[in-house]
Amino acid sequence: MIKVKALKSVEILTTIGSEEKWIFLKSGQELDGVGMVLGVDPRYAPGSPAVLRGVRKVVLFPIEESEPRNYFGFIEASKTATQF
Repeated sequence: MIKVKALKSVEILTTIGSEEKWIFLKSGQELDGVGMVLGVDPRYAPGSPAVLRGVRKVVLFPIEESEPRNYFGFIEASKTATQF
C-alpha cells in the first residue's frame, strides 16, 4: 500500500482495492491505503501530454522505484508498512 501526501491541491487518479478512483487532495492532506498512483487531472498540468482513460483524460505519472516518489511537485508517495 502507498501513503500519498499532496504538495499542492490536486486531483489524482489512484487505485484503491481493484477500482480506479479520482480523489481530490488539498495541499498538505494525506491519504493512506492507496494501491497505485496513476496520474493527475490535466487541468493541474497544462501542456503535459494526456491520455483518455475511461471517460476522462489523465496525465500519467511515470513508474519510479525511488522512495519517496515525488510526482512533478504535486504529490509525494511512499510505501506504508505491510500488515500480516
